[in-house]
Amino acid sequence: CEGNLRFGYMAGGTEKGDNDRQSNQDSMFVDPVNDMIAVADGMGGHAGGELASTLAINKLYQLITQKTPLNSLALPIDQYLQFIFNEWLKEKRPKIYKKLAPHGYIYPLPGTTLSFLRMVESSNDQARIEGLLIGDSPIYVIDLQSGRIVNKPKLQHNPHQKNVLLNCLRPIGKDEQPEMPPEYVNVDVPKGGKYLALICSDGVTQVINDDEIVAIAMKHGENAWRELLDLAKKRESGDNSTACQMIVNG
Repeated sequence: CEGNLRFGYMAGGTEKGDNDRQSNQDSMFVDPVNDMIAVADGMGGHAGGELASTLAINKLYQLITQKTPLNSLALPIDQYLQFIFNEWLKEKRPKIYKKLAPHGYIYPLPGTTLSFLRMVESSNDQARIEGLLIGDSPIYVIDLQSGRIVNKPKLQHNPHQKNVLLNCLRPIGKDEQPEMPPEYVNVDVPKGGKYLALICSDGVTQVINDDEIVAIAMKHGENAWRELLDLAKKRESGDNSTACQMIVNG
């Protein structure tokens, strides 16, 4: 899906990946009305992962479209999302188990990563990119004039066991805390600048490295997301692949 921002352009898409995958545990949205993109990569078996990532995306979308200022929430946004995620799962637990049981999935309940970016106007009419990374769905902010990665939040997985996340949205106990806090993004786009802000799932980044991502962004611009998905498919990524982007002009 595609759309235009006040300052630029946004688009994105998702694919199942290799032919053995019967489902897509990635969820995403591209919202040109609210100048926002988001990607969630679910975990917990194909039925559980789809459920968790869809829930996270829907709850985030509801929050943003209600025009709730993020700085007015009683909790930081990551804790707020974790709270409503827990409450929803608590309420729907019997139905969730019923849905997952035919797939052999009983316990524990599923979880998901969540990364989002949105464009806002700063007080001096300058474009700003802000967002949040929970888990390991990578975010890149790339300067399309210099080819420099301006911002890339640290991924929240164990560097020695990349399938072990140090933070994600999942059912947690009242006093339990993630091993690693979320990563926030706040980038001002300079006057005359042109930045590409990108979110991928790890189905893309496990087969395409950072240098290649920058090269594709520089060469293909508005179509970078499509080129990334095509290349991930060509290289036979073993996971669902998702890429969303927005180009923001200063």
